[in-house]
Amino acid sequence: WYWIVWFGNAGECEDKSKGRFNDCAPDDALCLSMYADSGAAGHQAEMIRLHQNAAEMGMSASMIKLARAYLNHLPSNLPLDFNKAASLYREAVAVAREP
Repeated sequence: WYWIVWFGNAGECEDKSKGRFNDCAPDDALCLSMYADSGAAGHQAEMIRLHQNAAEMGMSASMIKLARAYLNHLPSNLPLDFNKAASLYREAVAVAREP
């Protein structure tokens, strides 16, 4: 999520969203997940790698994204794997501790 604030006296509104997560710490799961989703990561393989790293750190949103990628519901080069997707969904539910 982004909040965009543009004051009336600003001469221009410059989009800086692509570089917002460039300096993510490698141990910050939330930042890695958001960077992967921002489109700034560029290639699908890099987005998958970022989500895998975030998922390994317990980021349930990244687990869900990877599960959907394994089901071919998201564009990726990951093979169709129902068992891996189910495992990721179960782990995401357990980690998120939501009903």
